[in-house]
Amino acid sequence: MFGWFKHIRQGAKLKEVYQRYERALVSLFLIGGFLLDFFTFRTLDIHITLTILAIHLSLAALTILYVFHYDDQGLLQHPFWNRLRFFAPLITQLAFGSLLSMSFLFYWFSGALSVSWPIFILLISLIVLNESFRHAYLRPVAQVTLFAFVLLSYATLTFPFLFNSLDPWIVIFAGGLSLVLSLLFALLLIRVAPGLKKMRERIIVSVCATFVAMSGLYLFDFIPPIPLSLREAGVYYRVQRVGNEYELVGEPRTIWNTIFGTQTLYQEAGERVYVFTSVYSPADLDTIIFHQWEFYDPSAQAWIKKDRLSFPITGGNAIGYRGYTFKTRLAPGKWRVRVETELGQVLGRVQFTYNISK
Repeated sequence: MFGWFKHIRQGAKLKEVYQRYERALVSLFLIGGFLLDFFTFRTLDIHITLTILAIHLSLAALTILYVFHYDDQGLLQHPFWNRLRFFAPLITQLAFGSLLSMSFLFYWFSGALSVSWPIFILLISLIVLNESFRHAYLRPVAQVTLFAFVLLSYATLTFPFLFNSLDPWIVIFAGGLSLVLSLLFALLLIRVAPGLKKMRERIIVSVCATFVAMSGLYLFDFIPPIPLSLREAGVYYRVQRVGNEYELVGEPRTIWNTIFGTQTLYQEAGERVYVFTSVYSPADLDTIIFHQWEFYDPSAQAWIKKDRLSFPITGGNAIGYRGYTFKTRLAPGKWRVRVETELGQVLGRVQFTYNISK
């Protein structure tokens, strides 16, 4: 990086400097953007976060339109316009990188990896490809497809917060609106760059295919139930509320337990086993959280559903709304509790092995 400043001092052309350090700069900004997004999500008000993402989305749209208009029509050969054309793709990639990383963080905190892994893999792949194959991303179809994806992701992130609702019609409306806006953006791009008319059908098909693919992930519950997110979950021998806090008594939790969510309990027969969870929800969102208790039957080699217990939550608490359910007379063996919404979308899982003390 010090060589970069040296070149600047020696009066090297900006274009040459950029080309020489392009990969390092893009990687640095993408990593920095991901970390910045992480702390933004955790510390800033959610409405400020969504506003920042809207700015990124606008920058991506404007730079895409500018680049293809410049290449198709040509602008005044002025140093400013030339430099803007040169750096516009970098701005687009940085905006896409920020939107993709923020989407990943929202989904990460709002769903169980064991259930929502397809959307996580998709997002990680897009982030990696955005950095490694950015030259391929400069093609019109790729640019519009990625724009349609981030717009759809942003809409499905934003509308539940704005309407304080997890109703399916919110996601359906968000997806439909993003599809319309993406198609309008594609038509606007073709209008400002008439040379792309020959790609019109391919561009429109790619936008529609993106919508269909994301809709499929939502219908099969691979997309987590944003705006809820699971802050804490565990299995305990006793849960007791003391003032505004909860007293939790259970087995010591190791790093292994924390990462893989597995614990072992030893109890006398007939005693209670508690599952405690803390769920974040935005202000004014009232919903019900369910604990689906399941037992693993070795003979059938399958998880058998037992009880689906619930407790209500009311939004607005930044540390999460806490609640618990319990069962008695558990059979020895493997158990798991799925933390679900009313629609059955999974926020997380608690898995443990239950043994009867002798």
